[in-house]
Amino acid sequence: MASRRQDHYPEFGGVINGRETPWPAQLVEAMQVAGRVVAGVVATTPEDVRAIIWRRPESALAPPADFAPRAALEAILHGHDVAAGLGVPYEPPAGLCGRLRDHTHAWPHWKAPGWTRLARTTDPWQDLLDASGRARFAAY
Repeated sequence: MASRRQDHYPEFGGVINGRETPWPAQLVEAMQVAGRVVAGVVATTPEDVRAIIWRRPESALAPPADFAPRAALEAILHGHDVAAGLGVPYEPPAGLCGRLRDHTHAWPHWKAPGWTRLARTTDPWQDLLDASGRARFAAY
């Protein structure tokens, strides 16, 4: 259901089980499906429920409202890593970066080893990159 496919199952088995090298389209579809699953879980979980959201610098529980921002933060930061490795420019929407920065600014992982305090400048994407120890990729 999360894939919205009507012809056959999603073809992202290699993304999940690692037995095959997935095509870029399969990776994108897997991310879309995962995003819909997270959105569905967040939307249907009662607000008073708590679950583990991170383990560093120490384990912490969070409400459903924190899980979509956590997933989005992971997606854009690791999307940056992949794009930089491929030599492809990557710049997520500034509005999204600003909302993520503002929602996550007090999260303790910004104080974990390898991370720095999350600043709030006029460039929210750069703020997220700086706090996560990443450099903005400049295309050649």
